[in-house]
Amino acid sequence: MLRMVIPFLGGVICWILFPALRSGTYMLILSVILLTGIVTICAIIRELPYRYRWAPGMMVTVALFLYGVLTAGSDHAYSGGRQTAAADTAGIWIAEILEPPAIGRGTVRLITAINRLDCETRTLEKQGNCLLVITRESRAEQLRYGDWLICSVQLHPIAGASNPGGFDPSKYYLSRGVSLQGRLDMTAWARLTCRKSWSLLRLALNIRDHLMDIFRQNGMTGETLGVASALLLGESSGIGRDLKQAYSATGTMHILSVSGMHVGVIYLSLSFILGFLHRTRTGVVIRSALIIIILWIYAFLTGLSPPVFRAALMLSLVVGAQVMKRRPELLNVLASSLLIMLVADPDLLRDIGFQFSYLAVTGIACFYQPIFNRIRPSGWLASRIWSLIAVSVAAQLATFPLGLYAFHQFPNYFIPVNLLIIPLSSLIIYTGIWVLFTGAIPVICLYSTRIFSILIETLNTIVRFADGLPGVATTGVFLSIPATLSLYIVVVCVFLWLTRKKKAYLCWFLGSVILFESCSLLVQIRNRNQLLIAVLQLKDATLVEFVDGRRSVSFREFRAPGNEPMAEEILQVFRDSRGIRSTLSAELSRQAGDTVTPVRWSPGLQQLGSYFRFYGIRIGIIGPGTTIPDDRKIPLDMVILRGNPETDLASVARLFSPSSIIADASNNRGRSRNWKRESDATGISFHTVTEQGAIVLDLAAFIEAAHIP
Repeated sequence: MLRMVIPFLGGVICWILFPALRSGTYMLILSVILLTGIVTICAIIRELPYRYRWAPGMMVTVALFLYGVLTAGSDHAYSGGRQTAAADTAGIWIAEILEPPAIGRGTVRLITAINRLDCETRTLEKQGNCLLVITRESRAEQLRYGDWLICSVQLHPIAGASNPGGFDPSKYYLSRGVSLQGRLDMTAWARLTCRKSWSLLRLALNIRDHLMDIFRQNGMTGETLGVASALLLGESSGIGRDLKQAYSATGTMHILSVSGMHVGVIYLSLSFILGFLHRTRTGVVIRSALIIIILWIYAFLTGLSPPVFRAALMLSLVVGAQVMKRRPELLNVLASSLLIMLVADPDLLRDIGFQFSYLAVTGIACFYQPIFNRIRPSGWLASRIWSLIAVSVAAQLATFPLGLYAFHQFPNYFIPVNLLIIPLSSLIIYTGIWVLFTGAIPVICLYSTRIFSILIETLNTIVRFADGLPGVATTGVFLSIPATLSLYIVVVCVFLWLTRKKKAYLCWFLGSVILFESCSLLVQIRNRNQLLIAVLQLKDATLVEFVDGRRSVSFREFRAPGNEPMAEEILQVFRDSRGIRSTLSAELSRQAGDTVTPVRWSPGLQQLGSYFRFYGIRIGIIGPGTTIPDDRKIPLDMVILRGNPETDLASVARLFSPSSIIADASNNRGRSRNWKRESDATGISFHTVTEQGAIVLDLAAFIEAAHIP
């Protein structure tokens, strides 16, 4: 099975990486080649001479590769591929909620299937999937999976990362087949009262809401309720940002995501409870059927996320093999589940949770036993402790390069923290199951819930304590894709060399280290020679950063209290992504004359009040109080508007003749939109940070594009 999955997976990856394969012509050609290959294999396989015995295998591999490309392409055609038809258009839409609503602090986010309503013909035209962001209020909180809405909204493509190195919503939602979004206030939508078709997932989610009510009725509130819901039922919206960050920094975020460990606990519990059925052949079949059914019921209760789907599918295959008296190979079971899931939904390969889930299990399957066998501790307790350490190390070996690439941090204390957290979380899951099981017995459930709450509070306390330790995580690590792949090669080669002691693996290890260092060296060379101007996004704040090699200076102003810590975080992420080590800061002034604190930083930067020259590029940071001479023009290459100056783009263009105008995030949204409409009408080069996100300009590219001598 593993040999079948590799070419199929390669086909899906090629379709994602090479957009040229997405045209209809290529898809038709690949379909003809695949069909011809299958017919040829069937025709010649029996008459093929022995010396060409490799040919059918090669043709099957190519056929599986092409099948992977075609599967990904066909899935794209029916999900995200059609959504651009509705982009940047307004109208009346009929939307069906496809996933449980995500309730945030001030909004409710809905993944919906949208249909355009034609009022003249009274027909619905399918437009694909869309993210609707609704203002949070009592009506919005009552929305459920499967509800229908009628709304009037303009849909836009989902914006990318607001700042360099930050979370990219467009990539995240694209992995879920969504590329459009719309924002609704309280008056722009209404819930439709229509008959709903029966849905197993809707039934499961209603049951999940009922189970969460058991926790609430027995006094659980706040983050204790949020962690309980996340651990048992896969509902994590009740957990605060700070607590999530603590779990992430300590390497225990997997606890809050219902995954293989949680499904495994359910499986072990069922195996123990139903153990009496193992005595007869009929009992074994009944026991296996009950385990599989209950596992899938639990998977549906938790929302059927990719990690849960993978765990339930793998355990179902294992249980089925046991019924047939087979001992399944873990890697083959893993490959089978991967093939089934990608055939059903190739876009899952873009999902970061899906990637982490399969990499972690692959690491445990490949690395756990050799690591565990390196040391043979005496005694049951020592053996269990070493087993937990081996599992943690095996999973980290397989996931830490992807973690560095995606999240730019590594949990330094993952071994001691997991030694405490994993047994405690298992006990919490068993206790939580008992609480739900005794929900109909008020007295027992009440006291069980108190014990359950104490265990969860202990868990949160341990995580917060570990998060407060010095050096809890190595942060600010930014890897390129080639560096990440070469790091995986390093890990595999080290493991093979240590376990098999062959010189060839040592050579491969040294070669992969050279490749990794070469990738790092290229990044360092780029960073040492970079000249950048960055205007970063933070609401009601001005953040302008000049970068000269590995040094930078930021000019900033905060119009809202409490913005400074967030600004420092945004600036630090940007500096880490660019390898900046030396920094200075200067405050912009709101006083008359709009002066800027003078800074001596680099010979390439000259400053006169609010005007700068950065290696030949003339820049003005223009605010409401900026002094602008009336008797002459000031030629500038770039103008940065801040603080809602009372002006229009035509006046700015007439006074400064800039090649580019940028409105930062200290300008209100309405004024930025007016400037944007004016720029679209007049053709003036304009970027609004509030709407379009941060902008990072490379000086060499800017000079070439603007034809600056």
